[in-house]
Amino acid sequence: MFAHILIPIDLAHVGQLKPSIEMANNIINVNGKISLIYVDQSSMHANTYPVLYDDVQTKQGEAAYYRLKSLLTQYAPESRQGECHVRFGYVYEEILDVLDQYDMDAVIMCTNKKKGNFFGSNIEKVVKNAQCTVVSLRKTPPLITNKITRIR
Repeated sequence: MFAHILIPIDLAHVGQLKPSIEMANNIINVNGKISLIYVDQSSMHANTYPVLYDDVQTKQGEAAYYRLKSLLTQYAPESRQGECHVRFGYVYEEILDVLDQYDMDAVIMCTNKKKGNFFGSNIEKVVKNAQCTVVSLRKTPPLITNKITRIR
């Protein structure tokens, strides 16, 4: 069982948060905390994204922080709500930094890879370099709830 679990979330794929938090609730200590991290990579891709001014980046960071807090409140039990972290940089580097800085003992990462390698590059780098347990969840397709009938 774990005391502090980090869940990285891409705000473009918030549907991955619910299964990640469900997994965290299954493996966390009674008094454990679940924290979220969002990493904005826009400043790392200067040739494809315009360079952001400090005030614009600050406003984006604040908006991301409040979105994380809202998601954590929505999906995690109040007693398990930890911290929300917004970082700017490379995803794997920022995840590893938060894991070390806050002495977390597990990270749950979701992938949306549909074919080929199970791991995305960020998960692979975290698995290779993290000093804690790494749980990787593959995004599963939605269940088909309609009954299929034979046409005669």
